[in-house]
Amino acid sequence: MALSAADPSALEASLTQHVFLTADHPTALDAKVFEDLGANTPDCAAHPYLYAWYLLIAQFAQKAKEAWPAPAAPAVSAAEDDVDLFGEDPNVEEEAKLLAASKAGAHKADVGKSSVVFEVKPASSSVNLDEVTEKIFANVHREGLKWGGDFKKVPIGYGIFKLHIGCVLIDSISTDELIEEIMAIKGMVEPDDDEEEEEDEQGNVIAKEKKQVELVEGPLVQSVDIFQFIKI
Repeated sequence: MALSAADPSALEASLTQHVFLTADHPTALDAKVFEDLGANTPDCAAHPYLYAWYLLIAQFAQKAKEAWPAPAAPAVSAAEDDVDLFGEDPNVEEEAKLLAASKAGAHKADVGKSSVVFEVKPASSSVNLDEVTEKIFANVHREGLKWGGDFKKVPIGYGIFKLHIGCVLIDSISTDELIEEIMAIKGMVEPDDDEEEEEDEQGNVIAKEKKQVELVEGPLVQSVDIFQFIKI
């Protein structure tokens, strides 16, 4: 049965197996179902996985969602194939049955997951937030952590923006460790300006001649906080 916004229970069941609807990466189906849901936010109590998925997809820009690939075709179940592939060899057939049984019993136990959105504030207005995001994706990774692949720039004031960047992670991963790793990210930044401001006789600040500044290596991030944390 095809997954759709009209059947939240089926979506919930699929999301207990994957980060996104059909895989651990987003597809065009995620974008379509999200669009069909519109402003109808799923019920957190009735469908917690679907609710967390909805908030995660909301972090992506429309342009990013439009580029998601089509979902892979579902694999054909062996139970749906009535053709006798084993001929008259009962040993091969028995081995196949044992292999299928072992795979059926080898499903991993459910692992607790959470949807987390981090709020990342830059060290200064000169910090390139695109660079910060690229460094987070490239350097902050481990098994059981899936970054959303997109981010939002949220205005703070005076032309300065902060990042909202989301991920899904398993419960064994420490958010404190992730925050430390993000805080440790460095890049080329403008050095601190320690020169005192000059004033004229009326007390007005005299505009200083703009000098070409040589960039130095320094921290790109001022602070990291958890903006949103949802158990799924």
